[in-house]
Amino acid sequence: MSSVSVPGTSLLGLQPVPISCYSLSWTARSLPFARFLQEKGGNSQTRPSADLCRTIYNRLDTNCCGFRPRKEDACVRNGLKPNCDDQNSASLAHIIQRKHDPRHLVFIDNKGFFDRSEDNLNFKLLEGIKEFPESAVSVLKSQHLRQKLLQSLFLDRVYWESQGGRQGIEKLIDVIEQRARILITYITAHGAEVLPMNE
Repeated sequence: MSSVSVPGTSLLGLQPVPISCYSLSWTARSLPFARFLQEKGGNSQTRPSADLCRTIYNRLDTNCCGFRPRKEDACVRNGLKPNCDDQNSASLAHIIQRKHDPRHLVFIDNKGFFDRSEDNLNFKLLEGIKEFPESAVSVLKSQHLRQKLLQSLFLDRVYWESQGGRQGIEKLIDVIEQRARILITYITAHGAEVLPMNE
């Protein structure tokens, strides 16, 4: 797994090391991803939801246990998929902490996959989440999600142009909106609570 060095950071507060992968202890392995992240600090509900909508698997499910990976996926290329049968192999990656602000996690390597089918989304990322932030859910349900995404993505001119400008970005947002609808259905079907939270 690739390494990254971020000044003034530590790997989930353990030690100042120039890597971005954390092997879970035996106690952490027994916890759903969301609860473990919550205990380490940060908003544990919003991040897995965002990763689901963008199909980012290499942070919370490095072994690709929650979906059917492709041959080009890192977990397949690196032979990690068989590790799903071994709970001791679970790890979180690309999550770091700033020494001066340990309550807020920093998530790096945010490349999403927008060409994955909707019947192969990684709901393992949402395991253990019983509550979702009201502010995030209200945006997903509203008619303003597209506009908010357009405004946010427009600020990153390099990414905007790399996707073919407005036309390419609109196609990505189409995918995100559909996955957001699936997420809302999931929340309703699993009886999860939608509550005001300090985010």
